[in-house]
Amino acid sequence: MNDTTADNTSTPKPGNGWKIAFIVLVAVILTAAITAVVLYKQIFPSEFTPVRLSQKEQQRLEQKIERLGGTASSDSRLQPEKYSEEGVSREVNFTEK
Repeated sequence: MNDTTADNTSTPKPGNGWKIAFIVLVAVILTAAITAVVLYKQIFPSEFTPVRLSQKEQQRLEQKIERLGGTASSDSRLQPEKYSEEGVSREVNFTEK
């Protein structure tokens, strides 16, 4: 009768295992390279360079600092304070609510 339909439904040929292995290998190498670059950038960041503000930027910064209640003098440096817990209660109170 109609044997042409039986010829068109052939089973798919098995894929090449080397092609799949190559794709997986490329994906693994690419992932490892991207991970290495990200970790290197996080662990060894570039050297910090201070920013130089223009006169206009410096004035705007001073205005913002004054609005916040700080001192805008560029000559004054913050001095570190020694940490102390003297006079501080270490008692913790829990209430059941």
